Amino acid sequence: APGPQPADDVTSLVREFAPPAVPQVDGPLPMAALGPVMWPAPPVTPSAAAPPAQPGPPGPPPAQPPPQPSAQGPGLPAAQAAPETAAAEAAGAGPRPAAQASPAGVAAPDDGRKPPERTDSLAQVVGVQVRRVGGRTRVDILREGAAGPVQPLILSDPPRLVFDLPGAQLASRDEVFEIGSAVLRRIRLGQQSPSVVRATLNLDNLVGFTVRESPGATTIWLNHEVSAVYWIPRDGRPGQLWVEVSGYAPVKTALLENPLRLVVDIQEATLTRPAGEWAVGSGPVRRIRVSQFQPDVVRVVLDLAEVVQPRVVTSADLARQALASSGQPDPEPGGPATLDVVLDVYSRITRVALQAMGPSAVSLVVEATGPLHPRTFVLKNPDRIVMDLPGAVVDPSAIGPDGRLPGSGPVSGVRAGQYLPRSARIVLEMARPAGYRLFRPEEGTSAVLAVGSAPLTGRVVALDPGHGGPDSGAVSRSGTPEKVFNLDIARRLGALLESAGARVVLTRTDDVYVELDERAEIARRAGAQVLISIHNNASTSGQGSGSEVLYASRDPAGRLLAELLHDALVEQAGQTGRGVKVRNDLRVLKVATMPAALVEVAFVDHPEDERRLQEPSFRQRVAEALFSGVVSFFSKLGTTNTAGTTGAASAPAVQVVP
Repeated sequence: APGPQPADDVTSLVREFAPPAVPQVDGPLPMAALGPVMWPAPPVTPSAAAPPAQPGPPGPPPAQPPPQPSAQGPGLPAAQAAPETAAAEAAGAGPRPAAQASPAGVAAPDDGRKPPERTDSLAQVVGVQVRRVGGRTRVDILREGAAGPVQPLILSDPPRLVFDLPGAQLASRDEVFEIGSAVLRRIRLGQQSPSVVRATLNLDNLVGFTVRESPGATTIWLNHEVSAVYWIPRDGRPGQLWVEVSGYAPVKTALLENPLRLVVDIQEATLTRPAGEWAVGSGPVRRIRVSQFQPDVVRVVLDLAEVVQPRVVTSADLARQALASSGQPDPEPGGPATLDVVLDVYSRITRVALQAMGPSAVSLVVEATGPLHPRTFVLKNPDRIVMDLPGAVVDPSAIGPDGRLPGSGPVSGVRAGQYLPRSARIVLEMARPAGYRLFRPEEGTSAVLAVGSAPLTGRVVALDPGHGGPDSGAVSRSGTPEKVFNLDIARRLGALLESAGARVVLTRTDDVYVELDERAEIARRAGAQVLISIHNNASTSGQGSGSEVLYASRDPAGRLLAELLHDALVEQAGQTGRGVKVRNDLRVLKVATMPAALVEVAFVDHPEDERRLQEPSFRQRVAEALFSGVVSFFSKLGTTNTAGTTGAASAPAVQVVP
């Protein structure tokens, strides 16, 4: 098989993602030449001549899905939520309406149904949060007050998980949240009876789960999905066992005797293919068996001809090692023959685009199904900027059949493809030398590479620090008025925007009050292409926490802006996401003539949120997150003129529809 490409080259050998139906491995296959995207694998099908595998020492018999729940599960931050009654915006509006936004940020239509009458003795279910954390899907059913123990039900046709929350009531009406992820299609929240809320998770395949109760939520963790098991022989060395799994699941290994075998237990996982076994006859391995050993354990057993030393690695690890050694696999350690158990976890790159950002700057936008971990460097003669993405593969639809994009500004062209089987590479061919800056949330599924000395040159951004003067806004527990936080964050964000070449106008620069209509008029007169109103939140219960972003339903570009700002706050500033929501009653959003969004950074009356707001470092992270959201917004719109001013140089391509 051919070795790796030269360090400055990119191949675009991208084929089907499904493994072939029959094995096609007929010779040594080192890591650097496993194939462009997917490599041959023995079919994992049930054996008609043998009963289901029961590997390992005596213990519980193999169990097939559907799994049973347990009361165990980690607690990590989630991303989306339905709203809670919050402090009125500067317009003097009353309490905010109940949830009208899906986890994807799409407002549910107002069909005239009224929320049920509130019963104080029942817990109020206020929304749902959905997030992918470490390859697992986490669903939080958010509530105010304590509900009874959740009662799960598993249904197979179609595959669904049903969770009844006794002693609970919906704070709003019944909702359907379209998710559309790899395993979770949609979530339905409904009032099953006057005191029972039912959450129904529609799945692609039944997977195991764990349930955890906390004071403010019922958390459901869906198992990792194990979708395939591959054996890769290697010349003169033990082969590699590759397990395609949705995330970095915990793995336990054990070497057993009489007969000699290696047991690999993948924890918190569900096998989404039928159990099966097949002969290998390669190196030390004679046969491989795969089964659902326990409801949350997938077991792989390798029947051995000789002793091996297992080593658990990931496909991204191997890709990084190969990149660090100029594409060559890492040397085999000493001692017993090492057999790699490779967790094949990768993100599919679904979009690669080059967007103009003014006369002398462009941005490269990369979007994927999972976290991206880009590494960038520069090559000379000719000038190129290279982005390596270990643990990622390029989907054929992401860039086109030839793997190339035309250039713009300082970039003459873009190439993308697989430098290694599990490491994508994108090369920007430069028409002239230029600086660049990478914007990437810590665990984000997108990355933006801004190229040029001032990537926001020609952009005009209006920032509106909420409240001011005699209007203090909400007041924190320690007595700090909201208006102070709002102005500080706006100033920090303005400095970042100006450093990137944007012209920034603030509706107020000190502690004064500006009428709401005048705020929008200031933005209009300045020719602003976006308006961002910066606020902080409060709730009647004092239990609200996290960030949300509001927009007007007549403003489709405002919705995009709101989604990008919200995602940046969650992924980069570490905030719990409460979603993006329609608020047609807020005056600043209602009268704005350009895409506009109102950001509620945190809750000043929540102890943890206030503690963070008091820290300058947190306010700086918020400003940097909002900055990334603005860069992403202009990157996605490209050269579109979003200004709604009468004196704009050209007619707006994205208009606010009355």
